[in-house]
Formats: sequence, C-alpha cells, structure tokens
Amino acid sequence: MAADWRIEMITGQPARLTDDGRITIPLWLLRNERHHADLTLTLPLHEAESLHARLCRLLATANGEQVEQAPPCR
Repeated sequence: MAADWRIEMITGQPARLTDDGRITIPLWLLRNERHHADLTLTLPLHEAESLHARLCRLLATANGEQVEQAPPCR
C-alpha cells in the first residue's frame, strides 16, 4: 500500500506576521491519516500576495463565477 501524504493547516493556530515581515502558516504533515510532523510555511509578503490572488481566483472559479466578475479579494 502506497503512503498517503497530506499537508493541512493546524486548526486554531493563526497565520502570523514575523518581525522581519514574513507570513508564517502552521501546518501538519500527515501520513495515512496520522500526524507525522509539524511544519511552518514561511512566505515573504510578495509571495503571500501572489498566493492570496491565486486562491481568490480559484475560489471564484469553484463558486461558478467568472474570474473577471469575482469580487475583489481585498
């Protein structure tokens, strides 16, 4: 049986802004539905902005909206 790896956000632990201006997001690494490790995704602000925009467009598409008609992300 092949291992099923997944990464999920940790419920109840918010993303944070670090002193050096980066965004950190706490994550869990799961293997076959079992916790394997805690991880932290760290993004500089420009990468966090890019991820935010991509997620907004994807959410609009998933909700059946045309990307051009989607409400602004901010």
